Amino acid sequence: MPEPKETIGQRLKRIRADRRLSLEKASEITRVRPHYLQALEEDNYSVMSSAAQARGFLKLYADYLGLDLEAAMDELRNAESADAAPEPIAPEPALSTPEPAAPQAEPPASSSGTAVRRPFWARLLRRSAPEADATPAPAEYPQGEPAVEAPAPVIEPQPEPLAEADVKTTRVRKTPAKKPKPAAEKTAKPKAKSTSARAKKVDDKKKVSLKTK
Repeated sequence: MPEPKETIGQRLKRIRADRRLSLEKASEITRVRPHYLQALEEDNYSVMSSAAQARGFLKLYADYLGLDLEAAMDELRNAESADAAPEPIAPEPALSTPEPAAPQAEPPASSSGTAVRRPFWARLLRRSAPEADATPAPAEYPQGEPAVEAPAPVIEPQPEPLAEADVKTTRVRKTPAKKPKPAAEKTAKPKAKSTSARAKKVDDKKKVSLKTK
């Protein structure tokens, strides 16, 4: 029976051990967490959130260790197809009385776990490794305009009616405007001529006439 081929994880682990590199050092360079790298070495892809994330991390780790991921995948695929090929069945001798054929038992899983991991590798090989991305693809959500809720009507509080007594107190008393007083009319008083001045002039005239005589 041919020896089972090394899985991708076993090859990654062997190359890292030959280079004497720790998972922490590889995680620091690849920016992939150590528990993800350990899961890749153990061929445990159940911790990955999606097949796209597994392809991206596997591509980063293989490039860091110098492993040709395409060639390794092709070799693993050929080995799985060879294991899955049916073996030739020897012809049975003819019997006088035909007996019902016994049901064929399912082939046991190999010790390397190839038959168990085959469904995941089938999904992993759908796309080539160079197209893989290190980061998981974001989930797509159906695009649609968000429903806009109509604003609730705002009810303004109405002022309470005032009592009749309050209305009377709030009324402003109107005071009549004061009329301006008319300005006092100035009457020009005629200047009275003093009688003393006239009498003086008469006396002066008399004195002059007496002196001339």
